[in-house]
Amino acid sequence: MSDFFRKFHGPSPVGILLGLLATALGADDTFSQPPTAFSTLEPAKGGVHLRAGVAFRTISAGFQVRAPGPLPWRKLVETRSAPGDVGLYRGGSPIAYSDGLAGPDYGVTYGSGFPVNFDPSGDALTIIDSDSQIRSTARIATGLNLPVYEVDFHSEGYAYTNAFRSAGYESAGAETVSGPCASLAIPLAEIGPGAVLGVVGYGFFEASFGTGTRPVAWQSVTETHSRHTYRYDYFGIATDPGTSFPFDGTGRDGGALVYDPDALVVSINDLDGGLLPPREFVTTSEKGVRFFAMSRADLDVDLHEIPLGLEWSCPLGPLRLGCEAGATLNVIDYDLSHRLDWYRAGGGGRAIFSRTDRSCGSPMKVGAYAGLRAMLPLNDSGTLYLEAHGSYRWVDGVRVSAGPASANLDLSSWEGGVGLGIVLD
Repeated sequence: MSDFFRKFHGPSPVGILLGLLATALGADDTFSQPPTAFSTLEPAKGGVHLRAGVAFRTISAGFQVRAPGPLPWRKLVETRSAPGDVGLYRGGSPIAYSDGLAGPDYGVTYGSGFPVNFDPSGDALTIIDSDSQIRSTARIATGLNLPVYEVDFHSEGYAYTNAFRSAGYESAGAETVSGPCASLAIPLAEIGPGAVLGVVGYGFFEASFGTGTRPVAWQSVTETHSRHTYRYDYFGIATDPGTSFPFDGTGRDGGALVYDPDALVVSINDLDGGLLPPREFVTTSEKGVRFFAMSRADLDVDLHEIPLGLEWSCPLGPLRLGCEAGATLNVIDYDLSHRLDWYRAGGGGRAIFSRTDRSCGSPMKVGAYAGLRAMLPLNDSGTLYLEAHGSYRWVDGVRVSAGPASANLDLSSWEGGVGLGIVLD
């Protein structure tokens, strides 16, 4: 027995099966038999052909990856809250600022009487937290001939906006792969110079595909910080030297925080102008954080192919040429994975959120093939030969999915191979 043949006599089931078939189906006819005239179908002659070599084919894959959804950013961004714009006091219920109080109306609270002749009186009770809120002006409350001061109160607020966009993508690739192949060809009949053989074989191919890492989503969260200043004219004891703060001006002698100058002029007999209505000023600043997502899909494929068919061949000069056709049983082992990583811009390249989806399976597909084969004897008896073949393999496509990623596998392709064959007597 040749060394070539001994390689198939290991402990594997395939090796055992090949050995049994070789022993049981041995015969004594080979390529060396001269051609005879074409006549009728006759019983098969010759031995079993054992062939092994390497084959080449193309496997293709097309990826489709859906766009991801947005991040739950409120779990990732520290947010702050504050009252925001509480407004200017216009009468009625008091307004609380971060550094004081305006309201209620003096006349409504304490009623008519000197110096209040009408209610509401146009000035408000107040609480002022710090003397830094008070500044002098060059204005005079005419009639009373009192200097007018300005008091600033403050409030702040925070608002957040979220902007998000994403995009899916597609990717396709084809890989020409090689793999081992082996077959048994058993003589069935002879038709003139040609011989008909039943063929059973096995081929193994593996391929890997990937989309590479791609950006698929962008998200930004912007914080708008608003700072509100509410400015009122004031005259009263809060401006006296030695006044302690926080200053409580909610009593009868707390001074006048002016919110309606016209009403105050009417209510105080001796006051005839020099006052301004309350004013509001706002400044804003923004800061933001940006996120982006990267996606990658990978697919590993192992194809186990078992061809079952018929081969017809006849001698042509030093060669033996043949054609073959049949069916194939294909087991497709696949492993599809998709990974999505979210990163914070400027975050040092470390993912803040990751998700991996994976799908594995082994679907089975029935296909068909047809092709040509050429054999060149390497010894006088023709029991050892070099063979080359080419065929087209048709297999129905396979679609697989894992999370947002899916892939279409195309296994149909031209196939070719070379190898050695021996005829077992």
